[in-house]
Amino acid sequence: MKRAFSSSWIGAVLCVSAVGCGGEQFSGAADGDSQLVEALSGFQTYGPLPADADLSVPLASSIYFGPDWSESISQPLFQGAAITITAHADRFPHCGSAGLVVAFIGYPDGQVVPVGLMEGTPGCDRWGRAALRRDVNAIEIWLQAQGDNCVEWDSQYGANYRFELRPWNPARIRFNADWSEQVEGRLARGGVAVIDYAWERLPNCRIVYRGWESWDIIANAQFDSGEMPYGQSVAYSDQGSNGKQRRLAVFAIPQNANDVALWFENTEYPPLCHEWDSDYGRNYHFSIGD
Repeated sequence: MKRAFSSSWIGAVLCVSAVGCGGEQFSGAADGDSQLVEALSGFQTYGPLPADADLSVPLASSIYFGPDWSESISQPLFQGAAITITAHADRFPHCGSAGLVVAFIGYPDGQVVPVGLMEGTPGCDRWGRAALRRDVNAIEIWLQAQGDNCVEWDSQYGANYRFELRPWNPARIRFNADWSEQVEGRLARGGVAVIDYAWERLPNCRIVYRGWESWDIIANAQFDSGEMPYGQSVAYSDQGSNGKQRRLAVFAIPQNANDVALWFENTEYPPLCHEWDSDYGRNYHFSIGD
């Protein structure tokens, strides 16, 4: 099992442990850019941004410490971004069912930020929120659970869990209604491509099925370095609501990419209409620089 004490952070850990034993609970928010975490829900998942999103705010992400000792992120972690940290109860079989669970974010300069995983149901997933610093390229995270006369650690045998942070420098690619395309900003390796698509380019598949708009427009991307991320809706409908909203697709650019190909697919259900916007099968290609 990957559970051990990380001696490199002993000073900060003992300080926080004393607070936890005294009965004080963390709010779940850590030091940093606190305004970025105000609108977070418990489970931030990968998905398109609202069309009017403020692109100066880094895209939020989630880190999930799951069962069977798996770790996953919902999308790349960006400098200065809000994050949600979630830990599955199986990570702490002895102390975590009803006790205090804390995640520690360690920065390269030695700063340690505790994040109380106080949301969720004891014995199930526990989660808390934080905002990452803007001036670092990596973080380490380790976890602790405390119960009655019980302390349990999850730190990968003291090595901690390391996560790389990307700079948030989005470039917007506009696909305009007049069939022109333009890039605002610079498409750079390790950066972010934000796709702003005008629905007027694919106007025909618009079925309403049993009172619901059951059509979609999917943005697809493929990088010459081989990566082909999941397609993203640019005509998104929130769960439980009817009515489409225009969204921005977001694709992280690989560090070794020189070109990205983009194309769009308009579908509906029942499948009576199916159309493409792909520059007549050639797809739309954009160069990527340093």
